[in-house]
Amino acid sequence: MFKRGVAVLLILLLLGTSGCKRSSPSVPTKKSNVDTPSDQLLAYFPKSTETVWEYDGMAEYGCRMTLMSQRSQEEPPRTIYRLEGEVADMSDGESTANFHFELKYHFTQDSVYEEILESGSPFPHRIPYLKMLTLPLKKGNRWEQEVTVNGQSQSLTAEIITIGSEKVFEKDIQTLTVRYRVPMANMPGGIYEEVRVFAKGYGILRFENTFGPNKTDRFNYFLRAMHQSSEDNVQ
Repeated sequence: MFKRGVAVLLILLLLGTSGCKRSSPSVPTKKSNVDTPSDQLLAYFPKSTETVWEYDGMAEYGCRMTLMSQRSQEEPPRTIYRLEGEVADMSDGESTANFHFELKYHFTQDSVYEEILESGSPFPHRIPYLKMLTLPLKKGNRWEQEVTVNGQSQSLTAEIITIGSEKVFEKDIQTLTVRYRVPMANMPGGIYEEVRVFAKGYGILRFENTFGPNKTDRFNYFLRAMHQSSEDNVQ
């Protein structure tokens, strides 16, 4: 059961609504022998449909997310995950906000994108079509993505800032950390920053982003539990 509390006002204020619009990624136009979704990228995410993630975070934030389906697409070649979830209602039912969210992960031959199909105001992700990871998976790898912020085209930059391993539910798991930055009003120095830590086989392990003009205005959440089918249960 999700945590309930009195912090709903804080969460709604700090997360707000997204200032970015989706921009379509570049995809291969011709099919070839190498135009298949990257196994390196797929390895950083669960393989079992009905995998359930449970997250806790700042100001009693909580959410639960389920991998609903997986499918392969031939043209352009990619694997697509569909996920649904719900942010914990901390108002004891008094809020009229939409707490449901729906995502797709698009795995291409060299990148994985997160597409936000639906989200209410408490959902903290701010970029509707984000290139989460791209090859090569090594420290210092940088990439750019064009997004629209407040009606203007802006360049989002991302970089893999660390690669290592850490204990995840008592197991030594390979991790990598990506930092994303894009110009955005009302953020420290006019720059919105987001950091995601990915754990191999788990997807997003931790998330942090800026939500206001002060350097201390940072929101975060972390993976509290994960449940998979019995044949590949990880926790």
